[in-house]
Amino acid sequence: MLDLLPAPITIFGHGRNAATYLINTHKVEAILGLQTLEEVVSVAEVGSEAQVPTFSLFDSVPEWALDRWPFLVQASPSQFAQMKAVVAILKSCEWHRFTFIYEDINSASTQVIPHLIEAIKESGVEMSTIVKLSSLSSSSSSSLLLEELERIKTEQCRVFLVHATLEMGIRLFQNAKNMGMMERGYVWITTTLFTDLLHTVNSSTFSMMEGIVGLGSFFLDTSLQFQDFSTKFQKKFKIEQPEEDNNMPGIFAAQAYDATWIVALALSEKNTSGQKLLERVPSMSLNGNGITGEVQFVDRKPAASHIFPIINVIGKYYRELGFWSEGHGFSEVINRTTNNTSLQSLGYIFWPGRPLHTPRGWDISTNVNPLRVGVPTMAMFKKFVEVIYDSDGNFTCTGYSVELFKEMVKQLPYYLPYEFIPFNGTYDQLVEKVYLKIFDAVVGDVSVVSRRYQYAEFTHPYTETGLVMVVPVASQHGQWLFVKPFTLGMWALTVMIHIYNGFVCYTASLTSMLTVRRLIPKVADFETLKNTNAIVGYGRGAHVVRYLEDVLHFKPSNIRSFKSPEEYARALRSGEIAAVFLEAPFTKLFLSKYCKSFMAAGPTFGDGGFAFALLNISESGTLRHMEQRMIGSEHCVDLESIHDDYESATSTVALAIYVIISLRNHYWIEGRSLVTIISDVHGNKMNDNSKY
Repeated sequence: MLDLLPAPITIFGHGRNAATYLINTHKVEAILGLQTLEEVVSVAEVGSEAQVPTFSLFDSVPEWALDRWPFLVQASPSQFAQMKAVVAILKSCEWHRFTFIYEDINSASTQVIPHLIEAIKESGVEMSTIVKLSSLSSSSSSSLLLEELERIKTEQCRVFLVHATLEMGIRLFQNAKNMGMMERGYVWITTTLFTDLLHTVNSSTFSMMEGIVGLGSFFLDTSLQFQDFSTKFQKKFKIEQPEEDNNMPGIFAAQAYDATWIVALALSEKNTSGQKLLERVPSMSLNGNGITGEVQFVDRKPAASHIFPIINVIGKYYRELGFWSEGHGFSEVINRTTNNTSLQSLGYIFWPGRPLHTPRGWDISTNVNPLRVGVPTMAMFKKFVEVIYDSDGNFTCTGYSVELFKEMVKQLPYYLPYEFIPFNGTYDQLVEKVYLKIFDAVVGDVSVVSRRYQYAEFTHPYTETGLVMVVPVASQHGQWLFVKPFTLGMWALTVMIHIYNGFVCYTASLTSMLTVRRLIPKVADFETLKNTNAIVGYGRGAHVVRYLEDVLHFKPSNIRSFKSPEEYARALRSGEIAAVFLEAPFTKLFLSKYCKSFMAAGPTFGDGGFAFALLNISESGTLRHMEQRMIGSEHCVDLESIHDDYESATSTVALAIYVIISLRNHYWIEGRSLVTIISDVHGNKMNDNSKY
């Protein structure tokens, strides 16, 4: 098919001078080539001045270049969609972080970064580090490469995405091999810039790259068109390059061949000039007969690629695992109708070191500073958080919040070192320390309130939120409750049967009423507290005081702070305060301990918040188990704390009545039984001796 190309197409060198020579001497009607941005810039200007269409095989021609030079055409499809395939691989293997390594070969090399950032957006994957490698032409490139490898080796991320030329890539993997970075636990993914030329690498070089997974550019290498092209290509290549062993055509030869045919078909029309050629190109198509598939131009660019082969380097060569295509996911054949998100569906993959399972993608870092976690020392309820010091000054952090944080760290897909740092101050000051970079995080019974969002972000609330008012209890019934069981029916029953049985239903009713005694709050709502100018309490150091003053409008002089739950209880019982305002999780803990003396009253006052994390712990049931184990074990200590006067009075009267009636019945029954027995034995003689 090469012999069918029209005469105006001439193979020549690149560059501004070459383009000028071709236009002036050979009177060419089109220029095809230009595989770097620098070549595009120099030749496109000459071509536009002479109104000769310039077809670039560089697949990343920027929009500004197309706008500046109207006779410039990008002949190779963009491969930027491969970044979506990269993210699909990372998500499938549950790698949440990766290091991006790219070669700074020209100004276009950085174009891949915005596409990569766009692909990872909202994916749950993030770039931990970006490494820029200087071109090999630089004298210091080798030493800089070693320095960068040494640096990333000490970090915990073990997943590396490489966007580099074949020459730089080989140098990179040689050094990585020598440094032990091609062993088990490491992951290397390469883009088309490197992978597309692997077919030119000799077998001895593959041994140092085993385990690499790469994305390549797609073309139909099994089609009849490619087989015909490949035969002619190899024959011509052997003649021109007899010393080369590998003469198989790759993606670049295939793209150049398809682009050449598009230009040839457009030039085959009569009276074709530069402007008419540009007008005809968008309508030209190989109708699926191109080696690279369907070739169709839109706005001086071919449609971008959305299918990428996935290869795996094994031993002395590489094999094709399958494909990733946009909208269809992973498959062993292209354009499957199902959206398969599992890379593992392509079969077993040989990772570096040949592990039995997919690498986890991270390892314990050797130089990462631990996370500085602030812990409050002024916590009221020690079951949530407590800092305990020993005689040597060492401290231990315990409590529900601390244990929950430790459980969250275990759930992370990477290693996170941390250290607890006690903090003795208010909770607002504690949160501000995160904003000031003194702490990286805070763990403790910190309330999620709106004003604190300007300093830090919060996780999902792991306990009930809101503010609850706690007040002493009062009984609903009076002192004369013990007479209520004496209904008319009971009096009738007592007369009809006998006094003893009547007294036994009475005691049952009284016991039941005393057992189910209803308790009511002494204060129904916070408005009553304000109207009566009552004193209320809160936990010292908490944000509650602002809420009481700014939202509920209590007078500052009527608000008192306390250090512990025991102080709350004493103040409530003594009448020093009429109510105490506690946050919802603390209220539950306080009332479980003082279950008979106090109760919650009025509504729960919300203070806002939004959810971020903790879903895995919550959904797995771990959160509920930890809550029951650590803060649900509080036992009531005041079971007998309420001894109202009416109880003792009622009990005394009931006991007296019971004793009197029991004694009278006892003597009456004993006497009656004796008389009956004597009468049965002696008959009428009993009447004669009744006086005894």
